[in-house]
Amino acid sequence: MNMKTLAALFVGVACTLGASATVRNVDYASGTDDVSVSPWKTLKFAIENADPGDEIVLAKGTHLHGEAVDVDKALTIRGAGENWETVVDGQGVNSGLTLSAAGIRIHNLTFTRFGGTWGKKFVLSMSSESVISNVVVTGSCPASTAATSYPVYAEAGLITHCWVTNNSAFRCAGVALDGSATMENCYIAGNTKKITGTDYGYGVVQIS
Repeated sequence: MNMKTLAALFVGVACTLGASATVRNVDYASGTDDVSVSPWKTLKFAIENADPGDEIVLAKGTHLHGEAVDVDKALTIRGAGENWETVVDGQGVNSGLTLSAAGIRIHNLTFTRFGGTWGKKFVLSMSSESVISNVVVTGSCPASTAATSYPVYAEAGLITHCWVTNNSAFRCAGVALDGSATMENCYIAGNTKKITGTDYGYGVVQIS
């Protein structure tokens, strides 16, 4: 899918859902995971309870995130403030967010401390025509005893103006692009691990 088509997709989502969209505030320090109050406490609860087209805004600070979550509806998930002042701390969980619906936007967030045990696990995985923008992925790499793992893996959609740096594990690649996924204006560096003198780190891997 080219850039014009992707842009048109988001215009369509905005026009269709914008009138009924609601801002869902999330504050790990002061929130409560109760649909009757605001702000909510956890990102997982917000994703599960928000309606398609809603905007989830995470307050500045650190948000603990202890399990993998499938984002299966068109949502905007962004950090408040500027300069990635909102941090999603994975606490060592295998995977972070899987973007399986079209029209998702992840923006202005830092993801860190994601890691796991076996196989190809991801901090962010995108299989739909969505956008990851102005995001930092650092201090993570899903750990594996034998398989290469990717902090960011995309089969479709756009990754733009992102930083994927200093992620290390047994074998680690910065970003893996598969299918129709595209990437522009990103900084990928320092995603390495040396095993018996061999560097298994990569910047960007084009799978197909």
